[in-house]
Amino acid sequence: MLSCLTICKLNIILLLKDKLSFFWSLALPSIMLVINGSNINSEYVLTYWWIYIVFNSFIYGIGLHALNEKDSGVISIIFSIKWIPFEFFFGLLLTQVIYSIVCLAIFNFVPYLLFQFSYFRLLGLSMLSLIVTIPIAFLGYNLTYLKNAYATTVSSICNMCIFLFFILLGFDTPFNKFNPLNILGNIMDEVIRGIIPSTYVVLSFVLILISIPSIVYFRPLSKESR
Repeated sequence: MLSCLTICKLNIILLLKDKLSFFWSLALPSIMLVINGSNINSEYVLTYWWIYIVFNSFIYGIGLHALNEKDSGVISIIFSIKWIPFEFFFGLLLTQVIYSIVCLAIFNFVPYLLFQFSYFRLLGLSMLSLIVTIPIAFLGYNLTYLKNAYATTVSSICNMCIFLFFILLGFDTPFNKFNPLNILGNIMDEVIRGIIPSTYVVLSFVLILISIPSIVYFRPLSKESR
């Protein structure tokens, strides 16, 4: 537990120094919200914006961050002192949960000011979106399985895919049936109505289960010779 909190603290310090990433985490969804302002008639429509923010946080802050640290070879020093695969993962997860809460809390001021929605209601619904999206944190960690792939390359691919997923939400297309942002948004709609879909429960369990090996067998060694 102490190792997990230590890793979280170190990551928070690094995040505070990376102000550009923090800016872009809020800038793009805020701009898209303003552009689509005429279509916002309820707090519930904002579900997709919240999920986009958290989805990004988990993919980049957990899976890609671990892959980047692996490429750099930095964490191999930590793991050589003490083997902490679970503490490392849950330290990243705790970091991104805190980061997501901060991002959501700040982002919610935009719809609060634009549409005069209740800020505390927005905050409560966005926290619910965070909880619903947690299985993605486990799924994203499977990026560490990738061999012979640089974190920068994978990050560029993720940038294009996630942005495309977000843009597709505004179109009536059959591709949205496979759009993870749309799927999570639909699940969130049911949860808001007081229904916890059995398919979501089963799928979450499966995603966590298949992701356990990526946590247990995580190898912090870089593929490059040093």
